[in-house]
Amino acid sequence: MRQSSELSLNPTKTGIMLLGSRYLLSKVAISEVEVLGSSIAVVETVHNLGEVMDSCLTMADHVSATCRAS
Repeated sequence: MRQSSELSLNPTKTGIMLLGSRYLLSKVAISEVEVLGSSIAVVETVHNLGEVMDSCLTMADHVSATCRAS
C-alpha cells in the first residue's frame, strides 16, 4: 500500500474566514462549512505565520496582539 504524502485537514486548528465590509458580513448567516467530510467553523480572525488577520482586513487585531506581546 502506498503512503500518502499529502497534507491532512485538522478541523480543530482550521478556520474559514469570510472577507468583506462589516455591513456585508452582518448579512451572512453561515457558521460552518463542510470541507472534505469535516465541519469547519467560520471565524472572525485567523493566525497565519505569526500574523493575525480579521474579516474586515483592518489589522486592529494584529496591532493589539503585537502590543500585548511587547
